[in-house]
Amino acid sequence: MFRNLMAALLFVLLLAGCGMQYKAVRVNADTGYLGSGEMAEVLTSKQVSLSKFDGTIFVSGGQYPIEQMRELGIFKTVLDSDDLQKIVIQNNLQDKIQTLGEPIGLSNLYRLYKPYLWIHFKRLNEGSTHKWQLIVTDPESLNDLFICQTRFNEWTSLNINDEKMLHPLFNALIAWTKTNGT
Repeated sequence: MFRNLMAALLFVLLLAGCGMQYKAVRVNADTGYLGSGEMAEVLTSKQVSLSKFDGTIFVSGGQYPIEQMRELGIFKTVLDSDDLQKIVIQNNLQDKIQTLGEPIGLSNLYRLYKPYLWIHFKRLNEGSTHKWQLIVTDPESLNDLFICQTRFNEWTSLNINDEKMLHPLFNALIAWTKTNGT
């Protein structure tokens, strides 16, 4: 009985050490990528001159992706939703942009303010398989320029953490920006 209880306690402690930390990390100076350099599966990768966007991106999806994008250092200006609201007010665009929570509002801001890219995230659940996607969208056309994803199975995948699920998304983005000239 005691042995079973200790085994169960050890199992719980091991599980507690795994999982997503959502902690922004610096790029490895030697490799130019995060962690092991592992890449996510790329679903869409369009060639585009990133100079058109003048190094400006809007990141939605919470504090972690915003902080991680800033740590990557590949874009000059990383905006969050608070920044966008300030831009609308400072440029007297309140009458022309009703919402920034919908793609149409982001498209209007792009046309009325200046070009930028929108980086957002999506989580898809297909039974016991979960996919995390990083998506880069051109707000002018609302066309997705880049989509990559990682996946895991909740029953068979072990060691689900930032290194396995999130860093490969950002590494694939880094590689895409290198081929498109940030």
